[in-house]
Amino acid sequence: MSDDGFTVDPESLSGHAGSVDGYAGHLRTVAAAARPIGLDAYGVVGRAFAGSAVDAATRGCGALGELAIAAAAYRGDLQACLSDYLLVDREVADAFRAIP
Repeated sequence: MSDDGFTVDPESLSGHAGSVDGYAGHLRTVAAAARPIGLDAYGVVGRAFAGSAVDAATRGCGALGELAIAAAAYRGDLQACLSDYLLVDREVADAFRAIP
């Protein structure tokens, strides 16, 4: 914000929301791919370490899923901000146009 108020570039805000939406999609894809594999995949010798690996993969997958949800929510907030800004801008402009 400057001494003269503030400005919003609707195209930039919309573009940023689109980028965030893309990141959310990538995070959903990665979270789905990061699901842990079964204990049998580690073989007889690897089973000693499999529990820790599966636990870490489960936590990581969950964290990625939460990031995807948060990114999608942020994208929605950006879109709502843009909609609100455009609505207020239109209402103020209409009010000025109505002045005789």
